[in-house]
Amino acid sequence: MNCSFHPAAEAVTKCAECGADLCSECDTNAFYRTEKGAFCIRCSQKRALNGIDWKTGYLKKLKRNLVFACIFFVLAIVCLIVACKVSSDGAMIAAAIGVCVFWFLCGFIQTWKHEKDEFSVKHLIWGNKGVDEDESTLRFIAKIIFYVLAAPIMLIRNIIEYFGTKGMKKRDIQEYEKITSALNDTNKKKF
Repeated sequence: MNCSFHPAAEAVTKCAECGADLCSECDTNAFYRTEKGAFCIRCSQKRALNGIDWKTGYLKKLKRNLVFACIFFVLAIVCLIVACKVSSDGAMIAAAIGVCVFWFLCGFIQTWKHEKDEFSVKHLIWGNKGVDEDESTLRFIAKIIFYVLAAPIMLIRNIIEYFGTKGMKKRDIQEYEKITSALNDTNKKKF
């Protein structure tokens, strides 16, 4: 049997994804490999494109959440400055409540519509399965306190994650272009 991509070469293995016959050159120069074996160049191209598409959607969602989180964070800082400058107790309390509300919104928006991992510590602690009414109320209060306290940390973490994912997407695009170029070269040699 001959290789699907190099008809003159004898096949030594199959693609781990689609089962196409691969020669030793295709196996050695495979762009993707799993424990099952190497991927052919077409499956490598599909896999690279799927990674780019996923990162594009994730970055779009993360950017939207970050924009709103930054707005709420800035509003919280403004309330904090107002709380420090006012002298009346009532205005100070109102500003402190404003800080808590905006930081809560900042923390909440960063976790909104995130896929839930049912085995995460957060899910195990705050999941509501088999929980009575009083315990559920305590968990709700714990969530509010968590979002208020963790908002600045989550904001910094998500900004770092955004730029890291953006860099990974750029590398994935370069990898995709390299795979596409190799596939085009293979097709030229084939015919």
